[in-house]
Amino acid sequence: MQIVGKGTVAALFVLGACAEAPSGNLNLVLTLPGEGDLRPEGMTMVAVAVRTADGSESVTTTPLDGTRFSAGEVKDGLPIFLSVQLRDIQNTLVGFGSLDEPFTPTVSEQEVTIAVRKPIVYVATGGAPHTIDTTRDALDPKYQGSMSSLTDANLIVPIDGTEVAVMSSTGLTRVATADHLPVGPSVNFGFGTVLDAAAVPGQRKLAVATTMGLVVFDIESGLGTMRPLSPGPSRVAIGGGIDTGFTVYLLQNRVAAPTGTGACTGSSQVVAFSLENPTEQAAMVAMGAPISDIAAAGPAVFGSNPCAGQVRRLDAGTPAVMMGLTGASVLAVEGGRLWGAGSLTGPGGAQILLGSINLDGSGVQQVRLPPKAEVATYDFDDKKELSINMHADTNVALDLAVLPSSQQVALITRMDAHRAPRGDGLSVVIPEMDMVVHDLIIADTSNGSVVQRIRSKCTLNDHFPNNAEFPRWSCIAITAPAAPTGGEMTPLAVGALYGGR
Repeated sequence: MQIVGKGTVAALFVLGACAEAPSGNLNLVLTLPGEGDLRPEGMTMVAVAVRTADGSESVTTTPLDGTRFSAGEVKDGLPIFLSVQLRDIQNTLVGFGSLDEPFTPTVSEQEVTIAVRKPIVYVATGGAPHTIDTTRDALDPKYQGSMSSLTDANLIVPIDGTEVAVMSSTGLTRVATADHLPVGPSVNFGFGTVLDAAAVPGQRKLAVATTMGLVVFDIESGLGTMRPLSPGPSRVAIGGGIDTGFTVYLLQNRVAAPTGTGACTGSSQVVAFSLENPTEQAAMVAMGAPISDIAAAGPAVFGSNPCAGQVRRLDAGTPAVMMGLTGASVLAVEGGRLWGAGSLTGPGGAQILLGSINLDGSGVQQVRLPPKAEVATYDFDDKKELSINMHADTNVALDLAVLPSSQQVALITRMDAHRAPRGDGLSVVIPEMDMVVHDLIIADTSNGSVVQRIRSKCTLNDHFPNNAEFPRWSCIAITAPAAPTGGEMTPLAVGALYGGR
């Protein structure tokens, strides 16, 4: 089904054109899923955002009260980036769509079609992909879901607004975003284990990092170009653009932010390949420093150093140091900003630190999520009155996705906590405990508040047999909406349709 909005937003599109430039009327055609759970609901307003090549952006919001609207006159030959937000009466984002590449209006062609979808969060678990519908209340039984037809999802990468690539350990399956059903046959690369992937904007191609090297895979032809690398890269990012050519950046010898009592040490390197000629000689971008993640935008490539607590620009551009971010572990680019997540320690429990900065180095913002703790309960306490708060020694972001409009982020986090045995000097009363907790968190980027937390998995080791007076302990039982639908899982990666990762 197609919805074409109604209203006048001509002023957005007259962006520095000369008075003599020919013009024409522009219509925006929004395609939505048919009837079903994946169709946006309750939208009353449409916000059209127009961004020019220099990064300036204008947004106009109009009522969505019909089936067609004109976007007004636009000047011929001026490239513009387009995105659309559908919002309900509470101003909740219920639908989003954008074009991967700039659109250049012409007098003869003044209509743009944009696929609009719910801002769904996809979680890879090694089994069936897990979904979060952020437009619903967390208590709604459809807030959490899964793609039960798929059983080997290690990563989920949006190809464009209409499809996502569900990456297995060895290949991929295309899935339609309108109904979450597979499209065409699955593909097996036969080239090591898939570790990361990134979509090429506007080209329906994927750059895939595996334990054996790089795969540049063409979605339409089903063909891939392999480039062996040793060691195999663990992170991949796409920079450049259609005019300058795309560049594939690969992170080798990744140094993850330490968890528990682990030390932060290591040496990484980042290499670059031309997307069109990935088998040619690689260019060395950075080497020596420990790097946990990379992200790219245009000519710039960025890296997070968890040991130094910095996010740096790795190419020759400026500024070199983008922002200080303690324990920096993961990066993403969205909405013209570079986003990162790090961690802090404190007496109430370690906490996640979320930072962002404009790509030109201005406008640094940082917020802290609440300190992390988890409750352990004594197994043989029928009244459930004997419990202990386990404060996080470390709480590390393992993956980050910025939702479209950048008002929320999705995070996979890991908490590690250790508690020494307690006693009266003669005997042990409470045993030594070690706890590991994986959470899926939706957080507000403006203030760091947790919109929703799903405790994906909690493991407690009470070192039994331990000769303690109270010997057996477990993670506290949880219920909806904090409990994962279908039982505990270990989240591996998170992505957001039309979002940044």
